Amino acid sequence: MQHRPEGSSAAHCGLTIRETHRSFMALSNSERQKRYRKRRLGVGGKHERITCLVSISTKRNVERLAFHFDCTITEMIERLINEKTADLLSELDEEGLFRFFTQGALTEDA
Repeated sequence: MQHRPEGSSAAHCGLTIRETHRSFMALSNSERQKRYRKRRLGVGGKHERITCLVSISTKRNVERLAFHFDCTITEMIERLINEKTADLLSELDEEGLFRFFTQGALTEDA
């Protein structure tokens, strides 16, 4: 008979069943969200959070656009902003380009 430490179950591949169960236990929603935010928003992340309130009709329109173009709402908003920015930049003269790129990020609602 094999000696087992008190409180452990039968060994399986060097781990007790209890340890194996813990290794594969599903993460809670809050833990998944925390990890997601850390990957996306943390050091080395490529995203920043923006928060704004829009009218219900505007929200429905962006939802419809996202569905139509088969993308997420985030992807649709990025696409709209980037397309409008490209259109504007193609129309600006040198002084306008300078002003556009030196305005800096706004820290408060405009």
